[in-house]
Amino acid sequence: MLERPHAHAAVCAFLKELRQACKAGDRVVVVNFRRTRKVFAGAMLLFYAELTRLQALYPHAQWDCIPSPDATVNQVLKFLSVFSRLGYESSVVPTRKDVVSWRHTSDTLVDGRKSGQLLEMYKGLSRDETRHTFRGVAEATTNVVHHAYIAARRDGLPDPAEKRWWMFCRESDDSLYVSVCDLGVGIPGSLPVRFDGELISKAIELLGGQTNDGRMIQAAIEIARTRTDRAGRGKGLGDLKKVVDEVPGTRLYIFSNRGLVEYWGGKETVRNFENSIRGTLIVWILPLKGKSHD
Repeated sequence: MLERPHAHAAVCAFLKELRQACKAGDRVVVVNFRRTRKVFAGAMLLFYAELTRLQALYPHAQWDCIPSPDATVNQVLKFLSVFSRLGYESSVVPTRKDVVSWRHTSDTLVDGRKSGQLLEMYKGLSRDETRHTFRGVAEATTNVVHHAYIAARRDGLPDPAEKRWWMFCRESDDSLYVSVCDLGVGIPGSLPVRFDGELISKAIELLGGQTNDGRMIQAAIEIARTRTDRAGRGKGLGDLKKVVDEVPGTRLYIFSNRGLVEYWGGKETVRNFENSIRGTLIVWILPLKGKSHD
């Protein structure tokens, strides 16, 4: 999982190397999956988003890949069209239930329709109230993404023409995994643009006084919570926590730049990493059929 320091560092290093290869104008960019044995939704979504962004920025770049020795990983790469994006012809036929249950979408709009429609495809979301709840989460998430491109990303590459978000979902026997990401400036970068310094300082002070990316994510949640009584301020990070509280057993992870806020069971944990994902990734895990995710 991406919340483990070694996994977080490996994903960030890989994405950085991918960006550098494109920027350097390598004749062929080869993605090597030989050491890939497992695929997690959050990390795969970041890679998928970065790949589509780079291919849009560098349309003349040539791509290739080396497949994984793991058959399940190759099924995922084939099913999500990663192989085809990399120009690799694979005879793999995705058949595993935990592979063909993946769904993905992407858009530049922030009205929640695409993400809501995607979530409604899952049989585990048969109850109207559950489906409605997660449509609200999708709307809140895309509302957060709306602020992602408020400033330059500053990763040494041209700014993208589109302000895009990406979404993956996967259903298992007992849980629904939902991941949404953007490749923008990140919550710690957008917060000073959206709100005045005094408001941010007060929020940081309430949270213990430290200023780092994890605390900035927390500050954004706190500001959203205290401003919900103002018109147009009720959606976003605050709503994500509210939904977690309403569906027992749900876990929420908010990664942004170097920070992580994890929320479940009414408890909030803040962490910081050495490297930045350069954007925001929101992951939540919803228990299905009354089962709790431990």
